[in-house]
Amino acid sequence: MEKFPAHGLAVIRCDGALRRYDVFECLEATLSGPEDLQRRSVFLDLSGMTFTDVNFIDWVEVSQNLQDINDGADRAGVRIAIFAPGTLGFGVARMCQQLMELCGPYEFCVTRVRSVALAFLDLNDLPARPEPEARINAMLRRLTPVWRAAIAPGGGAPKSDGF
Repeated sequence: MEKFPAHGLAVIRCDGALRRYDVFECLEATLSGPEDLQRRSVFLDLSGMTFTDVNFIDWVEVSQNLQDINDGADRAGVRIAIFAPGTLGFGVARMCQQLMELCGPYEFCVTRVRSVALAFLDLNDLPARPEPEARINAMLRRLTPVWRAAIAPGGGAPKSDGF
């Protein structure tokens, strides 16, 4: 998943198997944080999906989880474009759409054509790369392993004699 805060956009790409826990993790990461209340668009690319174990009962549970996330939240409408060129991805996306539209201010576009999904989000193409995160955690993730070890609990840079 990539986040583009200046665009109010999250991009999620699925390659390989889409598992039940992936769906829940993506929802949490995309829609549950305070900064995510400003999210206006989600582009979900299922073009690389080859397998899924997510069934209708799982989507019902996902919809309940979304209701819990949205309960009491002052969320603006979120447009979710799902690009699913394959039969499996398209079927999964339509099942997702049917239940999730009932859970909050979501508008869906499920399509087999990438340009249609982008147009639904008022985009010509996706941004080139994610914008840097503003949080200290993002900075720490980019630090070299030596620095990470030095700032870890119990870690530290070697000290020279006399200090």
